[in-house]
Amino acid sequence: MDLELLRTLGVVPKTFETAELKDWSIAFSPMATLVRSEGDHVYGTIAELSRDEVRTLYTRDDLKHYTPVDITVATEQNNRVPAQCYISKPAAGQNPSVEYLQRVVQASENLGFPPAYLAKLRQTPTIQTGNSDREAQEEILELEREFGDAMISNDVDAIGRFLSDDWVIIDPDGGVIDKSRFFAVIQSGALRHEAMDSEDIRVRTYANAATVTAVTSTKSKYLGKEFKTRERATDVFVKTNGRWQCVLTHLTTLTKKD
Repeated sequence: MDLELLRTLGVVPKTFETAELKDWSIAFSPMATLVRSEGDHVYGTIAELSRDEVRTLYTRDDLKHYTPVDITVATEQNNRVPAQCYISKPAAGQNPSVEYLQRVVQASENLGFPPAYLAKLRQTPTIQTGNSDREAQEEILELEREFGDAMISNDVDAIGRFLSDDWVIIDPDGGVIDKSRFFAVIQSGALRHEAMDSEDIRVRTYANAATVTAVTSTKSKYLGKEFKTRERATDVFVKTNGRWQCVLTHLTTLTKKD
């Protein structure tokens, strides 16, 4: 349950907290619902709503097929709390859209659900995914690795293979550096990348676009002086004429370890 979404619908819970429900799992058909699954568990939120607010939610056209069931959840304080959950009957072969799944994942991230649970959510097949999308994600991951290797080589021709003509990089201070300026600094020898390691890599693919976000640690030299960075990096790729190219790189300095 997304608190911000509830507020846009005029629903303001009196209380709101995260909880775990055992022996159930999340399913999509195409919207999210819960199904009994012994030994499994699902994370969510419990909220105190008025009868009118519940009616407002579940008389909507997209939710009116959901029906209430009584459940007992465990809160973060390990308190067992009785609650009522609205679920629908899953329909086979109806996967969620990429955009819908992303909203669910983003809300789950914001609520601080466990990494393993988030990873499971991200693996949910969508109507734009399946084998072809997984192949695209693998292709983008390999491209990102090769892009990093090219950066470490400090060879502008090698780097240029991965960049569109209008590529720009947004530095941590918000400055915009275009391709020609970036290449000029590397060609002059003023900037040299020596090592680049990434973790927490997340790939999202669309029809002809993809994003890659990662926590990237680099070791470089500028004017002969060594420096290290740890940044949240985002690369945006666009597929044109069957070829993926990076059109934008955005860097945000991390001031503490996640």
